[in-house]
Parts: sequence; structure tokens; C-alpha cells
Amino acid sequence: MIALLGKEEPDALIFTVSDNGVGFPEAILQLFRESPENHLDDTQTQSRLGLLNIQKRIHLMYGTEYGLTLQNLPAGGSRVTIRLPKITTP
Repeated sequence: MIALLGKEEPDALIFTVSDNGVGFPEAILQLFRESPENHLDDTQTQSRLGLLNIQKRIHLMYGTEYGLTLQNLPAGGSRVTIRLPKITTP
């Protein structure tokens, strides 16, 4: 099962992708709690390089208050939350 959800906040757009799979390894969750940009060259993280690249690009474009949050769900599965700035044009 994969679930997609989007919502709007006053200053941001929030998207979540959840699944009922096996979840993320603890090492990857810890990496995202720290500063993932410092680990792009780690061989242990090469299998998650796509998520790290997305995080780095969002941080470079919009700042560190935006980006990805990874978590394992208590009942099993995982969730990725993507927070992006709400940009409006006049």
C-alpha cells in the first residue's frame, strides 16, 4: 500500500508518502536527523543517494527549514514528508 497526501499551510506545501513496507534502516533515519549533506560521499549511504540529493537541493534552493523528513511508522511501514515553500506570484 502506498498513500499520498498533500496539504497547504500559510507558508508551505506539505506532501507525505506513506507505505506499509519494512521501513527505513535506523542508520538512514539517523543520517537524516543529522546533516545529510555531510554524508553524500559515504559508501553506506549510496543506496539512498537519491533521497540525499533531493534533500540537498531543497536546502540549497529554499533553506534548511524545508526538505525531507523520514520516519518509520509504529504499526509498520514508513513515511516521507516533503516540506516546500509556498511561492505565489502577483
